[in-house]
Amino acid sequence: MKKHIIFSLIGALLAGSTAVAQSADATIQQAITHFQSDRPQQAGQLYRQAVSSQPSPDSYFFLGRYYLQINQPDSARLAFQKGADLEKKNYLNKIGLGGVALLRGQADEAKTLWAEVEKKAKRKHPDWLHRLAEMNILIDKNRNPDEALRLIDKVLSNEKVEKKAGYYVLKGDALRLKNQGGEAVSAYESALQLDAQQPYVLTNIGYIFKGSKNYNTARDYFVKALGVDSTFTPAYENLGDLYSLSRNYRSSAYNYKKMVDNSEPSDSTILRYTKLAFLSEDYKNMMDYLAKIKDQSLLKNSNAVRRMYAYAYVTDDYKKYDEALELMQQVLNESKEEDQFTMDYAALGRAYANRADTTTVSDSLALVFLNKATADTSKNYFDEIALIQYKDLKNYGEAARAYEQGIQWKQQHNQRVVGQDYYNVGRSAYFGFSINKDSTLLPKADSAFAKLTEVNPTYDRGPFWRARVNRYMKDDSAGLRAITYYQAFLESADSSKVSKKDLIEANSFIGYQYYREKDIAQAVPYLQKTLELDPANKNVQQLLDYIDKRDRVADTKKEEEKPEASATDDNK
Repeated sequence: MKKHIIFSLIGALLAGSTAVAQSADATIQQAITHFQSDRPQQAGQLYRQAVSSQPSPDSYFFLGRYYLQINQPDSARLAFQKGADLEKKNYLNKIGLGGVALLRGQADEAKTLWAEVEKKAKRKHPDWLHRLAEMNILIDKNRNPDEALRLIDKVLSNEKVEKKAGYYVLKGDALRLKNQGGEAVSAYESALQLDAQQPYVLTNIGYIFKGSKNYNTARDYFVKALGVDSTFTPAYENLGDLYSLSRNYRSSAYNYKKMVDNSEPSDSTILRYTKLAFLSEDYKNMMDYLAKIKDQSLLKNSNAVRRMYAYAYVTDDYKKYDEALELMQQVLNESKEEDQFTMDYAALGRAYANRADTTTVSDSLALVFLNKATADTSKNYFDEIALIQYKDLKNYGEAARAYEQGIQWKQQHNQRVVGQDYYNVGRSAYFGFSINKDSTLLPKADSAFAKLTEVNPTYDRGPFWRARVNRYMKDDSAGLRAITYYQAFLESADSSKVSKKDLIEANSFIGYQYYREKDIAQAVPYLQKTLELDPANKNVQQLLDYIDKRDRVADTKKEEEKPEASATDDNK
């Protein structure tokens, strides 16, 4: 079985052929996978488990190398020494001891140990040279990619040595450190020809393409890496970075969340995700993960974090408007105007609009800030402005205008305008006339209800409201138009669902209007229907009685005016 390393994923064959040795090999493979996916604690447990089940120079070497990676030189030295003591002629762990010396700043001692290993390895132990090359780039401090390349090329130039994917991966790593991206990709591709199932290699190739701004190709490689291992966090991280570059914060946050969920994240990693969740306006997940940060001091005295909490607090999920207001006031006090965002004004506006203190001053301040927020044309704040004008301030005309602006915003951003949008305009304009006595709003109301009927022909409220509006228009045909709309309402309305009050209104108006037009035959059925719905309506009853009495009087007069029949009349 091939064994993997932290940076080059696949290396030399692990020692032993027994079932126990194979089990230790598999455990080390799993440990390497965990470490590469930012799960160091799980990796450490598996490395120690491998040593416990099968103590060997190889298992001790991997354990020692793990300790080097997490910067524990004393533990690393102990592991390497135990591995070296197990088999004096196996120089693998001397490579690790040289790494400990390098980590401690003892470069000369490291060189001496490594020179001895290289001399002993010669052409018979290519895997020692492979590990020696790796150790030159394994430790952040004093990396030497040129030396790593010299050693791995020595292995690859040996015609008698079986070519292994891990050798080419290591070469790719060293070339990548030297910013030789094209040559690194070539080395990685050679590794993939020997073993295509390597998420680490696929991710590194994607990383190189990302650095050269070939983003589509980079994304393809990251996706391929996740196809091999859906828990490989570096691929998620790089995908998140790609989407951030294009300001697709929702996709970026999704991938960062995957990275966090599949790793043992540090507080700083979680904070990075929450900032992306914030930018994608996923406040629920943002708040959940902010709570997971162990060092809560990271969240204090920062305008960025204050914004994160405040923006969440003004949503329906939290409704902590007073807390949001306090945080946003701190943001404004501690930032220059050019450093303030339109979303700041939106948060302030929402906080003022919904806070416990529902005074006119609060509503007025809410409008001030929400109107400032409209400078950000990517969001629709007009409906919120309209609601304050309509519900809180009773400025119905202003509400109608704001709702109209909301419709215009939707049209400009290719969003669907629905019947409710037109209903809001029409209703606000109608009440602007009926309560605020602004007759100029009647045409606006009529036009809005006409659009409501256009987009939703089966909705009976459209003609009902048009009828109401036309009742108050001053032109000669307004009354007849109102009759037409009320009739359309009655024809389409489901009497079991429509309020009796509205049915009474429609029938009584039609009846009275026909009466005014002296069309008694048309008037009577509607007046009778009104009385049927509202038996206590004295006005309708009196009108029907008057019509009935008048008709009886008229019939009597007609009888009296008839000539008497002659006895000699042939027409008997």
